[in-house]
Amino acid sequence: MNSRIPQSVIFVSREDDPGVLSLAAQFLCASGGCGDCYDCRHAHSGTHPDLKIISVPDGKAEIPVDSVRTMIRDASEYPAVSQASVFLIQNSDCLNASAQNALLKIIEEPPDYCRFILQTESPGRLLPTVRSRCAMLRGQGADLAAKTAQPNEKLAIELAALCAGGKKADMLALSYELEKLPRGEIAAFIALVREKAAELLVRRVIKNSDCAKLAALLASCDECDELLSGGTGTRHIAARLSVM
Repeated sequence: MNSRIPQSVIFVSREDDPGVLSLAAQFLCASGGCGDCYDCRHAHSGTHPDLKIISVPDGKAEIPVDSVRTMIRDASEYPAVSQASVFLIQNSDCLNASAQNALLKIIEEPPDYCRFILQTESPGRLLPTVRSRCAMLRGQGADLAAKTAQPNEKLAIELAALCAGGKKADMLALSYELEKLPRGEIAAFIALVREKAAELLVRRVIKNSDCAKLAALLASCDECDELLSGGTGTRHIAARLSVM
């Protein structure tokens, strides 16, 4: 199981984007998604016994809280045949408010063997508290509007890439740029850094030796969220993000 990918991921894509099940395969496969084993084949077909798919019930317009409560009960059981239990919520933006609040309880403190994928085309419809506890990835089928460059996105991409490459001097230089960010943009920037670091891990475009550096950056993002909520200044947060 790819333990360096966050346990909860918002996957922005169409429901039929093959990347959704590819991510599930990475969680289930002992080799991180080899594509040939039992886990990968059955994950890609959606028939793996340790892959539970939650969707809008027939005839309904939303996913009710009972569906999430059932998922939470299922999450208390160990995987049947693989090393992980993966829960895929299709069109997760259709979770009603009660369902999203119930979901928070499990994604805040998930069992070690559980992974959660929240597929959606409209991540903004998820509660901020849900979004803040998940990494965000964008599939090939994501709406073009969702792929529009966000403020400071290039800066976040550069930070994640420099971290993966272990270029400490360049990261230190980048910290001076981070210090210039308005305080009101810091929370969104931290979320962008978390997204870009997670994308590098999931897309598997870096060496295995660099994965630990990105995992450390993800942990720093969590720490910076706490520092920001505690009133810590931008300069200190910039230094924490850029010194690995």
